[in-house]
Amino acid sequence: MKELSIHLYMLNDADGDEIYSFQNGEVTVRRSSEEPTRLVLRVNLHGHSYSPVAFVYNDNK
Repeated sequence: MKELSIHLYMLNDADGDEIYSFQNGEVTVRRSSEEPTRLVLRVNLHGHSYSPVAFVYNDNK
């Protein structure tokens, strides 16, 4: 069986802080910026990396 690894990355964290956690299939994002939060789901399959899904979250009204 081939291994499929899935990683979630925070793209626009200017301070370099880890602002998300991934556990038991749930993602928690800690926001400290006024910028929209953009998360990219990156899938590694057979040594190739794909980014099929991106999430943009902006609660600034």
